[in-house]
Amino acid sequence: MKLKFSDMLSDLDRVRDEMESDNVDIGLVAHVGNTTEKLGSYFANSFDSKLIYLPSMNRKGKNQNLANRLNALYAHLPEFVLKPLSHLYRNLYRISEWEFPEDFDNEELTQYRGESSILVVDDNSYTGNTLGSWKQKISELMPNDVITFSVTVTGSYRPDYHCFEGWRSFEWRRIGI
Repeated sequence: MKLKFSDMLSDLDRVRDEMESDNVDIGLVAHVGNTTEKLGSYFANSFDSKLIYLPSMNRKGKNQNLANRLNALYAHLPEFVLKPLSHLYRNLYRISEWEFPEDFDNEELTQYRGESSILVVDDNSYTGNTLGSWKQKISELMPNDVITFSVTVTGSYRPDYHCFEGWRSFEWRRIGI
């Protein structure tokens, strides 16, 4: 069953409450990739913060072409096939080399002048390449604490906050990693 945004609102509320009990003060929310805007908006609204977009990391070399083909194929496959294919996709993900998008303009990010923390939001955490790289990049550009969140955790990397352990197929992205 695909995980829908509306189905996980109580889980997002739980994470928000956990952040509040930890006295986390969020001033800026940055969602990674095009499909995570709803998640970012949830936290930006919850903490009365500005929302910005961070592009997904780029895969180097031939693995990017293969990943694009697989992603196009997933939309046409039945649900029961997605989980086993997701595990194969994870292997491709793990061996890929990653880089920041060449055209990333950090102006919107560095315009934030508040002292509160910056929350980086993604839908899944596997190797930590995306969340860890963004956390490091933001820390190089700005003095603010950077906090990470993902809906699911499917690998060894642990963001600061998450909703679920294990694989999920999302309504906004059928592949679960």
